[in-house]
Amino acid sequence: PGLLVRIVELLMLQAPESPFRFWLAGCVHKWVQASSRAEQLFLAGIPGFLPYLAAAVARSEADCFAMRQVLFDLLGETVKFNPPLLAQAGQTLSALGLADAFANVARTHAIDSSVLIQCVALTATTRRRELLPLARARRRTRDVHGFFAIDDEVGGGALAEEGGQRGGGAPG
Repeated sequence: PGLLVRIVELLMLQAPESPFRFWLAGCVHKWVQASSRAEQLFLAGIPGFLPYLAAAVARSEADCFAMRQVLFDLLGETVKFNPPLLAQAGQTLSALGLADAFANVARTHAIDSSVLIQCVALTATTRRRELLPLARARRRTRDVHGFFAIDDEVGGGALAEEGGQRGGGAPG
């Protein structure tokens, strides 16, 4: 296994009072912040990771605020912009019988859980849009910002205002 898998496995082996839990969870959190959906799925697919994380957050009442916050942040970044993974995390909480405990910890520790709440809200409200073809995007930009648009006909692709001149005076 690679380094990430080893770090996650080591994290899951730590006792609740271990000082290493915070640092290991922080390492995984920083990695997942820059990850793609496929990488999020890879992380969630590490055997036992989602159940461990769900249980650790739901039982984090006794943890110090820093540990609780890094666990919430890690879960939030793991599911951010990935609706199937968010649903899987919810199913994991339900299957473990921890949904109420999880909600209670999130509610009573609003500051610690704020990143998770934001990630869930972003994931639940994000709609995927197809990328516009470049030509259509240029027309749309010109329509919205008629005074400042990319114009291939004036200046060989330079930025220009309507009429091809800045400020209505001589080009300069």
